[in-house]
Amino acid sequence: SQYRRALALLEGLEHRGPEDEARHEVERGIVLRRLGDRAGSRAAFERAIGASPRPEVAADVLQHLVTDAPDPELAEDVFRRARVGTPI
Repeated sequence: SQYRRALALLEGLEHRGPEDEARHEVERGIVLRRLGDRAGSRAAFERAIGASPRPEVAADVLQHLVTDAPDPELAEDVFRRARVGTPI
């Protein structure tokens, strides 16, 4: 499937720093969620926020959890923890 191909591409990317890692993990989390791997998706989102505590990273995760794949419980958790700067 297109998502499996996308996942393979994302897993082969090198990170040139924390911002790259965060961006790749957000994308990886989205793809995993679309493949039905909620636990893997959550772990990728955790790594994204852990790699870069910038608010933009949490905003990207929240955007996906609110619009593309609604998960109010996880979205609330991401929002709450992003506000205090702790991992998901």
